[in-house]
Amino acid sequence: MVTIQFDPSKFNHQTAICGGYKYHYVDEGNKNGTPVVLVHGFPDLWYGWRYQIDFLVALGIYRVIALDLLGYGETDKPQCESPADLHPAYTPKTVASHIVELLDHLGVQKAVMIGHDWGTGIVSRIGWHFPKRVHCTVAIGNPFRPITKDLITISDLTNENPAFQYFEYFTSPEAVKDFDEKVEDIVDDLFSEENGNSEQVPTNYFDNLEIDEIDVGEHWILTQNPECVNRKIGIYLDKHFGLEIKDATNDITNGDKSEETNQNEQTDSLKKSNQSRSGRTARFGRPKL
Repeated sequence: MVTIQFDPSKFNHQTAICGGYKYHYVDEGNKNGTPVVLVHGFPDLWYGWRYQIDFLVALGIYRVIALDLLGYGETDKPQCESPADLHPAYTPKTVASHIVELLDHLGVQKAVMIGHDWGTGIVSRIGWHFPKRVHCTVAIGNPFRPITKDLITISDLTNENPAFQYFEYFTSPEAVKDFDEKVEDIVDDLFSEENGNSEQVPTNYFDNLEIDEIDVGEHWILTQNPECVNRKIGIYLDKHFGLEIKDATNDITNGDKSEETNQNEQTDSLKKSNQSRSGRTARFGRPKL
């Protein structure tokens, strides 16, 4: 595993108002280069991408933007009345629109969108609702799912896949109390390397979907094995932007979860579910542990 030490304060930290909320992000690399937006998962921050930021910036042709999503890090955190409530600002389409506003703020017309874990749901929504703002997308660990016609409740999801029972816990009053009183236990659980395994990779939503299945790694692959993630990203971008990636390392990368639960989207998008989407999507598969 790479042991490079990064000082978070040395990055170019910025803020912008998007959708009425303050978003924190770092903006590194060639300001005239191809923009790459990095969207973290759960539980994570922009800093989870530090090795990928370093790699992409070193190539010299990319502008790298890594943000804290709404509710995370130094970005605003709209509050709900109760854990079971859904604040409208947190829906995937709304957060996707915030990131598009960030592109507007930065004067960026189109960008490469790379997401990890829950962040893949956001980048897929950007590609779905704002395809003209996307060069291509990379989904690490969580495959693209189209908007469904029927609401999938948390109970339905957990009955189908017990791995998502923590959704029910997170929406309970007990979770709020536990997070306040059992901080060390919660952190140990969230950042454990012992994760469940699943291989659910839908392949019929893009004509030009590229799937890269890997054999080694876990949920925290971005920092556990960054050389492999960087190699996969570099090779994919090289196909579409023509930069030769030299001195690449091992041929492995990884990801995680398989479902997206929030269905509060516009019904007009449902009409597009059988249409071929513009742009390309790469999916880095779940490892076999």
